[in-house]
Amino acid sequence: MNRSMIDSLFSLAEAREVVSAAALFYADARDDDMSRYIHDHRERFTHTLRRIPIAPVPGEPCLDVGGFGLTPYWLTRHSGYDVTVFNWDASSPKGCTRQIAGVDGENVCYLSVNTNLNRAWPKERQYSFVLFGETLEHLDNPEAAFLELNSVCKIGGRVLLTTPNANSLLALQHFLMGLPPWVYYSFTPDAGGTRHVFEQTPATLRELAESAGFEIIAFDTEYCYEKNGTDYSVLSKLLDAWIYIQS
Repeated sequence: MNRSMIDSLFSLAEAREVVSAAALFYADARDDDMSRYIHDHRERFTHTLRRIPIAPVPGEPCLDVGGFGLTPYWLTRHSGYDVTVFNWDASSPKGCTRQIAGVDGENVCYLSVNTNLNRAWPKERQYSFVLFGETLEHLDNPEAAFLELNSVCKIGGRVLLTTPNANSLLALQHFLMGLPPWVYYSFTPDAGGTRHVFEQTPATLRELAESAGFEIIAFDTEYCYEKNGTDYSVLSKLLDAWIYIQS
């Protein structure tokens, strides 16, 4: 879903400021892992924030699949939703709890549901907006996940999904060098819940969405991670010569 299709709440500078505040919040709380993760992924969080539509009416039901860090706070405080989070870790005790998230003492309350996203999802509510961010790649059966996703959406509801691109130039460079693609962790099976089971290409992601009954409003790819100074011009020319299509 691109910015031309929604009422963007933030300018690029404002979104970056919100994400930076989150990183500082966790740094002040001495949660170094979270602070570092948000800092390293700040461009992805920034672009995601700019694509979240404003709730059509305050308190509209919203689902955050995988609920990471401060996304429930952002969805409630900035976009006006009544947020439910599905925690995807199968090892967590099952059940629902009320959780609090916030920055600098400005807290919001949301419903947190521990569930196994590799099985049937809870169907107690349906949602007008679903944020499905960086979670699909952790699930065992992406086809089943898309069907479950459709089942919890209201008719006419919207989904914002982000996931790593297995056809990215960086992943292809690693592959051609004989290395595992950059963020594909199937080669580290001991990584537990952080392991990526399978990463999609733009073509396979489109097929998954449309096969599950979704209409794609907008679709794009972006490099949203820390810039590493790598020059991909030679690889790009090689791919052009092969008439390689990334999307």
